[in-house]
Amino acid sequence: MTALLTHSARAITDGWMAFLRILSANYGIKFVIGENVPPKTDGKTCWLPALPFELTKDDLTLFQSNGYHEIGHVMHSDIPFFQRFAKKHGQFAGFLLNAVDDVWMENKQAATVRRSTICFRKSIDLLFERKQFRDGSASVAEAVGCYTLCFLGVQYWSEYVRPLEVVTANFNAHFGEHATFVRQHLDEMLLAEFPRVQSTVDGGALTLRIIELLKMLGEEDEQKRASQPEEGKPKTSPEPQPRPAGSAGDSKNATANGQTPEQSGGTPDGAGAAQGDNCASGKGLGQDEKKQADGSRQTLSQIVEQILATADLGDREVFDFQAAVQEISASVESGENPDYQGISNVPKCVIDGNVVQASRKPGVDPKKGAGSSWGVDGIAFCPSDPAEAKRMAEQMGRKPQVLANRLEALLMQQEEAEAFASMRGNLGESNLHRVVLGDTRIFVQHDDVERPTTAVSLVVDLSRSTMDSADLKHSTGEESIPTEGLAPSRLRSIIESATLLEKVLDRIGVPREILGFAPRMGVLMSMVRSFGDDHQTAIARLGGLRRVAGGGQTPIAEAIFHAGRRLAAHGANRKVMFVLTDGVPSNEEKAVEMTKYFERYGVRIVYLVIGNLSATAWLAKARIPFAQAKTCDEICPALMNKAATLLS
Repeated sequence: MTALLTHSARAITDGWMAFLRILSANYGIKFVIGENVPPKTDGKTCWLPALPFELTKDDLTLFQSNGYHEIGHVMHSDIPFFQRFAKKHGQFAGFLLNAVDDVWMENKQAATVRRSTICFRKSIDLLFERKQFRDGSASVAEAVGCYTLCFLGVQYWSEYVRPLEVVTANFNAHFGEHATFVRQHLDEMLLAEFPRVQSTVDGGALTLRIIELLKMLGEEDEQKRASQPEEGKPKTSPEPQPRPAGSAGDSKNATANGQTPEQSGGTPDGAGAAQGDNCASGKGLGQDEKKQADGSRQTLSQIVEQILATADLGDREVFDFQAAVQEISASVESGENPDYQGISNVPKCVIDGNVVQASRKPGVDPKKGAGSSWGVDGIAFCPSDPAEAKRMAEQMGRKPQVLANRLEALLMQQEEAEAFASMRGNLGESNLHRVVLGDTRIFVQHDDVERPTTAVSLVVDLSRSTMDSADLKHSTGEESIPTEGLAPSRLRSIIESATLLEKVLDRIGVPREILGFAPRMGVLMSMVRSFGDDHQTAIARLGGLRRVAGGGQTPIAEAIFHAGRRLAAHGANRKVMFVLTDGVPSNEEKAVEMTKYFERYGVRIVYLVIGNLSATAWLAKARIPFAQAKTCDEICPALMNKAATLLS
C-alpha cells in the first residue's frame, strides 16, 4: 500500500478513523463506514463512504470539515424542524433555510471547537479551487440561496470573498436590471436580522421574511409598471443582460449581443465555470434561453414566481463537504483518482465510542449496569462457556506463570515522570522566558504516573480448516465428543494458546483485546474481549469460541485491519498484535499488504502458526516474524525461545 503521508505512528493516529473515534467518544455518535448508502445522519448514527486508510492532507481537511459540519447539525441544528419547514413551505424555502442555518451552525461550532474553524476555512478555499461548490448558475432560486450564504459568510470569514464574487455575477445575470435593487434590500435585511438568529427556528423565521421581502419587491415593481403610462415608456429596447457565469455558451451569446465576456460580467479565468455540472439540480441555463439569459425581459414579479415554483434544487448544500468526500470515495473505487493509484478503500466497519470503554448494549447507561453485552464497533461478542474455559485452565498448570516471567520485561508497565510548569518546585531553565511575560510558572514539578507501555491484540483463527470432527459436532450443537485422549485439533490448540496468552498478559497487567475471525455465523469477526472488559469475562468467552467456529474462508487481511484500527487507537506507547492461525490466508497478497501497512505505523505483528512448518512459507518469503508449533504444548517453549526476537 503506497503511503501518502510521512510514515509515522502519529500519521495513523491523526488519520480520519482516529478523528471519527474522537467524535464518537465525545458526542456519542456511531459511524458506519462503507455500507453503500448515501452519506446521511439521523442524529444518532452517521453513514459515511469508505475511503483509503490514509488520505492526502487536503482530503483529510475536507473529511474533518464534514465531520465537524455533521456533528454541528446534530448538536446545534433542529433537524425535525428543518424537515417540517421544507415540507410545508417548499423546496426553495428549505434550500434557503439550509443556507442560513449552515452559517449560524458553523459559527456556533467554531466557537465550541476551535479546530473546526481552521478546517472550515481551509475547506471553503479547497472547494472553490476544485470548482465543487454551487455558484448559482443553475437557476435564479439557487442564486438567491448561494448569495445569502456567501454574503452572510463573508461577514465572518474572508474565504467567502472569492465565491461571493462568482455568485454575485450569477445573481446579477439572473435578475437583470432588477439585481441591484433586490440585492440592496436583501443585504439590508440580512445585516439587520441575521445577528438575532440563535437557532434553526430563528433561521426559519428569517427565511420566511426573505421570501416575503422578495414578494413585496415583486409587487412594488408590478405597481410601478402598472402606474407608468404606456406612452411614457422609452422606445428603445432594453439592453441585453449577461448570462450567468459558468453557463455554456457565454462567449457565443456575448458576441451576438455586441459584448465581450469581460463586459458581460463573467468572472476571469472561468472561475465557477464548472459549478452547474456539480450542483444537485444538474441543469444549466439552456432550458429557456430567453428567460434565463436575459433577466431584464422578465418583470421582478415573474422572477419571484419562478423562484417560488422551483422544484429541482436537489439536496446538495452550497459548500457540500459530504458530497466532496463521496466523490473522493467514488474516484478511488473506480481507480480514477491520481492521488490514490493502486490504493483501495477500507472494508466495511463501524466506529462506536472509545476503544477502552467496557462493552454494553446499545442505549444502556453504563452507570446503571450494562446487562448482557452485545458488542463494540459493530462486532458482536461470542457466547460464554465457563465449563469449557475451566477445562482448558486446568490443563495449563504453571505454564502461564513461567511464560509471564519471560515476557514481563518486554511487555511490562512502567512508571514515568511527567514534568509540568508550576509556581513552585525546581527552577526550570526552559521556563525563564515566562518572567518577561509576567508569568510566575517558572518552576518545574514532576508527577510520577504509571502508564502501559504496550497494548496487545490477539487475533484468533476460527475457520473450518482448523477443525476436526469433534469440533464440527460441538459447533453445530450435536452431541459433544469428549476430547480427552484425542489428538488436539488445530482449533483447540489455537483457543488454548489464546487462553494461555490471556492468562500471561493478565499476570503482567497489559491492556489487551481478543478477536476471532471467520466464525460460521455469517459475519467477519467475533469479539472475545474488548480493552474495557475484565479477565474473567475473557476466559469465559474463550471457552465459547468452539461454538461459533467454522467459517469457510481465512480472511487474515480483513482481521488485521479490524484489530489494527482498534489497536492503533489505544493510548499505549507500543502496540503488539499476535495472530494465531493454522497457516495460509485466503488472499496472501492482501494479508502481507495489510501486515506491512500496520508495521510501518509502529504495530508489531507476530504470527503464531499452529500447524505444519510448510504453512509458514508465505511468512518467511515476506520476512514477517512468526513462531511455529504443532500443538498448544509447543507454543510456550517456542515463545520463550524467540520472545526477544519476535517482540524487538
